[in-house]
Amino acid sequence: MSYRLLHRLASTTRVCAKTRSHGFAAASCEEGKNPAHSLHPHRAIQHHRTLCASPHHHQGVRHTCHEQRRALATPPAYHQGAKKTFSLDHHRTLDHRRALQTFSPAQKRALHTSTHHHRSLQITLVHQHRTPHPSHQHRALHTSSADCERSLPVCSTHHHQNVTHTSPAHRQMALHTSTPCTPAIKAASAKEGSLEIGWVGGDGGEAWRYPYPWLRENCPCPSCYDTQSLTRLLTLEDWDLHDAPVQVQVCDGGGSVEVKWKSGHQSHYEADWLRAHGFTERSRKMKRSMLSLKKDLWAHHLDISRHTFASITATDEGLLDFLVALEKVGVVLVTGAPREPKAAFGIVNKIGFPKQTHYGIHYPIRNKPSANSLAYTDNKLGMHNDLPYFNYVPGIIFLHCITQFEGEGGENDLADGYFVAQYLRDHHPEQYRLLSSTPVYFFNKGKAMVEQETTEFYKLFDTAIIVEDPVSRKVVRLNFSQLRHSYFDVPPEKVTPWYSALRLFHDTMHHHAIRRKLNSGEMLVMDNTRLLHGRTAYNGTLGERYMDQVYLDWDVALSKRRVLQEKLGVHIE
Repeated sequence: MSYRLLHRLASTTRVCAKTRSHGFAAASCEEGKNPAHSLHPHRAIQHHRTLCASPHHHQGVRHTCHEQRRALATPPAYHQGAKKTFSLDHHRTLDHRRALQTFSPAQKRALHTSTHHHRSLQITLVHQHRTPHPSHQHRALHTSSADCERSLPVCSTHHHQNVTHTSPAHRQMALHTSTPCTPAIKAASAKEGSLEIGWVGGDGGEAWRYPYPWLRENCPCPSCYDTQSLTRLLTLEDWDLHDAPVQVQVCDGGGSVEVKWKSGHQSHYEADWLRAHGFTERSRKMKRSMLSLKKDLWAHHLDISRHTFASITATDEGLLDFLVALEKVGVVLVTGAPREPKAAFGIVNKIGFPKQTHYGIHYPIRNKPSANSLAYTDNKLGMHNDLPYFNYVPGIIFLHCITQFEGEGGENDLADGYFVAQYLRDHHPEQYRLLSSTPVYFFNKGKAMVEQETTEFYKLFDTAIIVEDPVSRKVVRLNFSQLRHSYFDVPPEKVTPWYSALRLFHDTMHHHAIRRKLNSGEMLVMDNTRLLHGRTAYNGTLGERYMDQVYLDWDVALSKRRVLQEKLGVHIE
């Protein structure tokens, strides 16, 4: 399985382009007109062309070109972006981005938006000028951006018990592009409690509402907002909660709106910023995806996404691809890693900083006598989450196989804890309630065995096996481990029902688990808040099994994913 952002298609696509003197308005084209030829998007961009691909089929999937003509004499109004499909060489995307860097913000906003699916992963590539705040935005065209992009499915997915599977035949992706449009304000009016904005082209005829307290607090003027630190200068006592507009005016031909408040303050809001910060369900959904990507649950049928060490460490695209797959699925396989200790730092340091614990900053995992952790033996390790006795548990595990044991044993068992929790919630709600509401003590106590470890440690933390977010009620963490304290802080009559629920969790987990034995030079990267992992026993006297392990916090990884999204202009759904 691959979650690459860009792939080469098996067959090239007919491409035709027509240049206009202003912008990148799409010209219609049909199958059969102009000779078929291969044209890469960065070349078309350099010639100020818009690409349009003829209908074609790829592995049984149909992609159709949709074009609309617009008059040059009038400002472009709302339009559904022209859909195109073309062949893209993965290795030429760097040239594509270098070409983008030479363009003005107006040209970038007129470039392509592309949506593609791979398995259950949907990524929208948006080559656009970033707009962090209205105080430093620039406009070019006054057009509506409405719902300028539509997604075309590339591969079929089959669902079974909320698990996504995809045929291996769909490992290549088509890149769908559309021409995005720049928002323009048609009308603005002060209503009871909120400012109402009507957009050029409309949104089903419905105006967007912006409540006054929110609008006032987010004024972008220099006395209210610091553009260097991207921080409000206002504190809550600096403005009146009941302030309201006395005058509203659309400016710059629809590019902004000016608001004069009854307090005497004056604010100027750019259309781009208002559009990006709308209160519609679609706008809010897009912001939620930047916060956290939707998780793809899986069971005993998973072809683990493979990523090369070189691609992750050499390119931003490779690193983003790796981070997205890890966040959505919870486990990825890295191949081609150097067979030397600390090699995982080659990836970790590109993302941020490793998480240090009482075991040190990295952990050579080998069979050794008098070990202070069961991991440092050749015994069986039941499936678990690492370090459940941490309040701020390490989010990501890099398990690097330097030398694999060649005999029988030493395999890794893996299960999706989010799937197991969802299964119990759907089919065994009472057992789910017990496991998500009963606190359990987890602990770890010992002394250092090597220099890098803390001299003495006594870790103790109580939490449920299944941890929910208190607001959304979504599962955000699993704590399943043999490192449960013998002390159990519940009334006696609740002990047996809880153990019955725990056994059900255990059996469900094993029923939906997969097993894989790493090869030397491979690295298993796991979401420790979600993935349950274990190890089969092996005979350490017959050979060596040498793993090296590093932790990374999810806060660091999520930050890097967002930075790369902005840098590359990528929207991920």
